[in-house]
Amino acid sequence: MTMSEGGFVFNQLNEFNIVTNKISSIGVKFDDEVRSLLILSSLPKSYNDLVMVVSNYASSLNTLKFDDVVGVILL
Repeated sequence: MTMSEGGFVFNQLNEFNIVTNKISSIGVKFDDEVRSLLILSSLPKSYNDLVMVVSNYASSLNTLKFDDVVGVILL
């Protein structure tokens, strides 16, 4: 599930949440870090700089929170 170049990030986030909620409903649990990595990896190449910044920031904090990642993506 990768966002196409020129696609709307809001639509990607909605689709991502729908898919992860469906998977969670059958008992598969995603922690914040896994969800964060999955959404970052679903972004197109034009988001590579943003992904790098978020990754470096998370490395300095030793944590990656989904809500923080979404907040940065939506800026």
